[in-house]
Amino acid sequence: MRYGLNQAGFPSDEFEETCSILSATGYDGIEPNVERDGPLTTEAGRRKVAEVVETHGLEVPAISTISHWEYPLSSADEKLREIGLEISRDMIDAAAALTPKTY
Repeated sequence: MRYGLNQAGFPSDEFEETCSILSATGYDGIEPNVERDGPLTTEAGRRKVAEVVETHGLEVPAISTISHWEYPLSSADEKLREIGLEISRDMIDAAAALTPKTY
């Protein structure tokens, strides 16, 4: 069995520090959170996150977000739905860039 933890499960807002803590305590992976306009929304940001994950010997088995609470895909407001869809596309791009190819 392998163990990972969602990025939100640690007190640090710094992704690299969170990865360092997870690695040092024996975790195998981290589940990064996609935030609107956050680092996982750009190719450069995804590359940086991938480098940090690899440096700490971790894997990314999944991607998550809390942004769909603010921008729900089921909203009656078309603008909120479109932002939610944009976040979903960012999640897919992040998953393609970060998850191991064995999944």
